[in-house]
Amino acid sequence: MAASIEARVPFLDHELAAFVSSLPDHYRIRGLRSKWILREAGKKLIPDRILQRPKVGFRVPVNEWFRGEMRGFLLDHLQNGSSLTRAYYDARALDHTLAEHLNGRQNHEKLLWALLNLEIWHRQYA
Repeated sequence: MAASIEARVPFLDHELAAFVSSLPDHYRIRGLRSKWILREAGKKLIPDRILQRPKVGFRVPVNEWFRGEMRGFLLDHLQNGSSLTRAYYDARALDHTLAEHLNGRQNHEKLLWALLNLEIWHRQYA
């Protein structure tokens, strides 16, 4: 959620959520263990090593996307003459940052992601 990613599609079913919310607490929590009923339901489908592991994050490979299949999209939006936000930046510094990232010398995925989203927002709303 810190990365603004929600991919828990099975739990978006409002009827399932309403049903689970209506259950008494002892079906949902056992001791300090939350999601008890979900873990019980998944025992036959999910290996114990997954059911019992600590919570793990989900990383989106933006770094790799920008160096691969999204490279052209990124450059078109940030370096092209039609860029609406390029005037906000020192063009040489931005080009240097892009080159460092695309050549694998430095990972600037967070900065580039923010700049790309700002450009897309401008194209949509400004």
